[in-house]
Formats: sequence, C-alpha cells, structure tokens
Amino acid sequence: MEEIIDLLESKNITYDRSLLEKSFKLAEREAKGKVTVNNIDVIKHVIEVTKIIVNLDVDTDLIYAAILHETLKENKKENYEYIKKEISEDVAEIVEDVKQELGVDEDEHEEKKNNDLDNQ
Repeated sequence: MEEIIDLLESKNITYDRSLLEKSFKLAEREAKGKVTVNNIDVIKHVIEVTKIIVNLDVDTDLIYAAILHETLKENKKENYEYIKKEISEDVAEIVEDVKQELGVDEDEHEEKKNNDLDNQ
C-alpha cells in the first residue's frame, strides 16, 4: 500500500486514506495465498495494475476499483455489498463491470486459453 501512497503523493493526487486502506484490506484478504494464471501473487498483480491506473491520471474511483478488481471472484455478493457500503456504489459498479468484461474467473480464462490452443 505504501508504494501506491507514495505514487499518489508524488503525483499530487488527492485521495481518501480511509477508503484506500479499506480497499487494500479487502484486496489483501481476498488475494491471500492466491496466484494469477502467470503464477504471480495476486496482491503483487493488484499493486502493479493500480500503479498503471494511477499513472493514467484518472479519478480516485478508478484507483480504488483497480485495487479491488480481483475481489469479486469469490465471496462476490458479500464483497460487492461491502464495496458499495464502505467505498462507494460507483466503485462497486466499476469493479463489477471490469469483472464481467474480463470474464468470470481465472479458471475459465485458463480453460479458454487451453481450448484456443487445442483448436489451432
């Protein structure tokens, strides 16, 4: 989280520390012990994605959503409601939209990738 805070401050981006902390807590809880299909720790992936988003000079809702973009894979309903209540409805909707756009989960992504290879 400190890496993101340093980046936000270096770019003079105003953010709500409480929302940032809540976002990271949920992201860390959901990422614990998980790796991406490329065998990268999910929380490292989240941090790298968030750094890219911060460097695009977007609003803070998109930054919080970047932190949270991996949180709707499991415990979807509870996490969506938490984000909606504790962060904002806009952020919850962005995270849900990203999830729908990218697919249901990594297992489906991996299965699709394998099927694509089989069909070549």
